Amino acid sequence: AVMAPPAPVPHTTSPPRPYLGEVGTGSRAKLAVNLTLGLNRAAIAEGLVFATRLGLDPVAFLDVVRESAAASHVVGVNGPLMARPEYANVQSRVDQSLKDFRLMIEQARAKGQELPFASVYARMMEDCIAHGEAQWDNAGILEAIARRFAPR
Repeated sequence: AVMAPPAPVPHTTSPPRPYLGEVGTGSRAKLAVNLTLGLNRAAIAEGLVFATRLGLDPVAFLDVVRESAAASHVVGVNGPLMARPEYANVQSRVDQSLKDFRLMIEQARAKGQELPFASVYARMMEDCIAHGEAQWDNAGILEAIARRFAPR
């Protein structure tokens, strides 16, 4: 008897990932994803600080963001940590992210690319570290943003 080829194994433990190329491509893609993730986190933090300074309740404001065009997975994960604030339940640390962002900036320079937003984000993480917040969850970037005041 001739046997049929085995059926494809369903992706039950993780979603399928697109093929990006040879070995090492995944690491480069991870850097680019983490760049986007970090900057998304920073935008949420800055929006929450701004909303709070405008007199809005940060938790209620976050609910508005979740239902707006600005909604993202990061809003759901880091937003509540920022709105409370609660940085001790660490998913990824400030010092680890700074290491990644320095690598991103270095790699971009090697390719002739400037990363202006990433450079500002790296300075915000350096501020967190200078204030003893290196071990905090990355949601703590909100504190670095909140410490900044516009010149009058």
